Amino acid sequence: MASIHRRPNSKFWHASWYDDNGRQILRSTKQTDRKLALAVAVEFERAERLVKETRANETQFRKVLNDIMVRSGSTERLRTTSVRSWFTEWLRRKEVKRSEETADRYKGVINTFLTELDKQADAPLGDLRARDIDEHITRRLKSSSVKTAKLHLEVIRSALELARRQGLIDANPAEAVENPEGQGETHEPFTNAEVAMLIKAADPEWRTLVLLGARTGARLVTLASLRWDQVDLAKGVLTIAKPGKRGNAVDVP
Repeated sequence: MASIHRRPNSKFWHASWYDDNGRQILRSTKQTDRKLALAVAVEFERAERLVKETRANETQFRKVLNDIMVRSGSTERLRTTSVRSWFTEWLRRKEVKRSEETADRYKGVINTFLTELDKQADAPLGDLRARDIDEHITRRLKSSSVKTAKLHLEVIRSALELARRQGLIDANPAEAVENPEGQGETHEPFTNAEVAMLIKAADPEWRTLVLLGARTGARLVTLASLRWDQVDLAKGVLTIAKPGKRGNAVDVP
């Protein structure tokens, strides 16, 4: 049972209790009121027992620490950041700094990850473990490609690394997850004969898109949204925005 005593020349009460090995533990309660000091001492002992008897996680420890702050008369509480709130905040920052296309890719990764976490997405960020991320990456390998799995791990790792640098977590759990192996699927470009076959089989509108795609390498959505002010027939070039770069454009023959 925890007890308290006051040391000579100290205005604070000190907590005292014994661990499982019979060793006496002494901690200052930082309290001058005897009743409050005893309440804090009891919580100190409860926190240590929580470690010994259960597999306590960050959520449980924060509850104990908040209880100590309440009993000590403090009006402050520990601030917690959930997995969902952090990844949502990280994604919001990326939407400002990255191109719309890149932001959409990140959004797809984060939404899928949070959906698979289910209720755990609302747990404290510090509760997230490497195995949770590893299970997510394994699912991507089974349902998608190695390239997709690598993208998901890269995005999750980046978000958690920023959280680590800001002091929200002690370590980045994604660093303990191995990178997916393999290079994924590779695709060879269409030959001129294959392009000719596609053009012959397509209706007039698609013939233009097929020919533009084969000659410029641009994405379908980019070509389908071309405007006449992007077409210079005299010079024989198209002005197309660079992938991943807002506001920048390149002239493509």
